[in-house]
Amino acid sequence: IWTHWPINKQTCITALASPVTSCESFERGGKGSTPMIGSSVGSVVAGHRSGAICMYDPRIGNGPCRSFMGHESWIVGLNFTGEMDGNELLSACAAGDVRFWDIRMLSRLRAMNIQRSPMTAVAVHSRIPVLASGSHDQFVKVLTLDGETLTGIRYHEGFLGQRIGPVSALDFHPNRMALAVGATDSIVSLYTGVD
Repeated sequence: IWTHWPINKQTCITALASPVTSCESFERGGKGSTPMIGSSVGSVVAGHRSGAICMYDPRIGNGPCRSFMGHESWIVGLNFTGEMDGNELLSACAAGDVRFWDIRMLSRLRAMNIQRSPMTAVAVHSRIPVLASGSHDQFVKVLTLDGETLTGIRYHEGFLGQRIGPVSALDFHPNRMALAVGATDSIVSLYTGVD
């Protein structure tokens, strides 16, 4: 069971029952890529270790109302892309596969493999059609939503420029072309593009 406890109310407002015993990623319905359960308004999407993606609507009940199958390994990221009025969902798994879904029709729009090494994190910009993927093999790739590689990040900026650690978290600024990269070497780096 997943519960939603807003700090200001200090009470459980949503409890969702999962048919799967473990989960990795949550995403709330609507535009943006904030990885959280969200409020009782809109849908909640959860990715599981088995590769299953379950969609919940707390207004209907506490069980999953839709399911997507299409990945063979652990889901490492779920993001609404902002395309199709917020109805396009991007899912990514540890094997490096990315799938785009139309949540209204429960159909897969397209799929691509963006890396061969284990993927540990993925982020989608809320306004610009780009995504970033991180790897345990110490690199970050920034790509278009069509799969074209824009740049790669392997080293920290600066005089010595040491190699980044295994990537554990990625997130874009909601308005600017800025990417935060967290790694297991306890360093968080911020990379910016040209505005």
